[in-house]
Amino acid sequence: MLIDKGWAIIKGVCRKEQIEDIESLIEHNNTSENKKFFLFPRNLFKHQVIKPIIQLMHKEAEEFTEYSKLKLDKIWFVHTLNENSKDGELPYVPHFDKRRYLKLMVYLTDVSEFDGPFTTASVPVVLNEEKRLKLEKNSAEENLIVDKINYKKITLKAGDGIIFDTNCPHYASPVDVGGERKILRLDFQKMQWNDHLDSFNRRILKRII
Repeated sequence: MLIDKGWAIIKGVCRKEQIEDIESLIEHNNTSENKKFFLFPRNLFKHQVIKPIIQLMHKEAEEFTEYSKLKLDKIWFVHTLNENSKDGELPYVPHFDKRRYLKLMVYLTDVSEFDGPFTTASVPVVLNEEKRLKLEKNSAEENLIVDKINYKKITLKAGDGIIFDTNCPHYASPVDVGGERKILRLDFQKMQWNDHLDSFNRRILKRII
């Protein structure tokens, strides 16, 4: 079970023509100067190109994890080259996320060890939960992983994906010169996972107002 390991590989999420359609959709809708990053607006969640992938990934997420009532929060596209990689900084150092998500990452390009593969360790997701729940009063560095554990670089073909609980230690390996990584990432969450952070933010906002 993913809850014991923290991550799992999903083969064949997207076909070649689906990847081409996704990149075409992003190119058409990304009006920002930064073409290497795109946060999907919610109105695109129902687009005919993206909707089947969301449905498949939602189904896979609940089957792999046995988590129920998962809610899709965000969809990201990220294109990373060597010049974008910042070795020694988040997300390029081992960490767990302050906000807990179940993330599903689809590789839109073949990713070898030179292309900055997602890198993770097999750890029960409960191990970092207590520490994570205390992070609202701590500095950002508190979610870094300093323990010496065995990490695995997840190299996959375009169209394959990985599902992981962000309580699992993970990081993005830097992209080598000449390499590249394009990914589509879907962030799911259960509402109670981040209630403590949302209530904390509401208290701060109330004080400001």
